[in-house]
Amino acid sequence: MVNNLKKIVVCLDGSKHSEKALREAILIAKKVDSKITLVHVVEPSLVFSTMQNPSEPYWGSISAPLIENALSIEEKEGNKILNKNSRIVEKEGIPFDTQLLLGNPSEEILKFSKKKKVDFIVVGSLGKGMLSRVLLGSVSTSISQKAGCAVIIVK
Repeated sequence: MVNNLKKIVVCLDGSKHSEKALREAILIAKKVDSKITLVHVVEPSLVFSTMQNPSEPYWGSISAPLIENALSIEEKEGNKILNKNSRIVEKEGIPFDTQLLLGNPSEEILKFSKKKKVDFIVVGSLGKGMLSRVLLGSVSTSISQKAGCAVIIVK
């Protein structure tokens, strides 16, 4: 089975657990000559929950420009996470690419992995922040239960 791990997806959210997941994926990729895809998912529902700012006019109402701005900020943060981790993989000399997805994290990672015929998914056990810990915990659980490939949850 180990020799069949040519395509590895690493789920990144900027947390220490996702950084550990990347280190684990690098070790595996070096042993079996794999390609790594770094994936970050921007979740719109979390973007909307951070938009409720009482100092803003029309607090509670959501306009298209406000949504676009909030998503743009989250996409920039996601790209920063991908770029930071890209440099780590690049230094190790492992072939890789990156993917920024939009939607429900577990659903998007599972769809992407199926579409790209991924052999292995590496995900951290917890995310960053209290809400994210609950969400990523559920993300890692969902991925491990529904993936059509091997999954490792790194603690």
